[in-house]
Amino acid sequence: VDPVLSEILAGACRALVEEADDLLERASMGMVIRESRDYCSVVCDRHGNVVATGSKDLPAFVGTIQFTMQAVIAAIGVARFRPGDIYIVND
Repeated sequence: VDPVLSEILAGACRALVEEADDLLERASMGMVIRESRDYCSVVCDRHGNVVATGSKDLPAFVGTIQFTMQAVIAAIGVARFRPGDIYIVND
């Protein structure tokens, strides 16, 4: 992949995750989410590998999310994924 295109796509993924974080924080009714940021937003590839994480996410989540996503993928099956699908996990 072209290095310039790669950096553009990486930046877009980071922006997407930051926007998801901001939306979750604004929409949350719970103080734990709003004040302690007890969540993690990520973009993963089809194998569950983390592509982008939020800059303010808790390291404990960032360190384990790949394994959580791999379990979700195994449970759902890649063949059932459709463009635009979003999976929300509370583990």
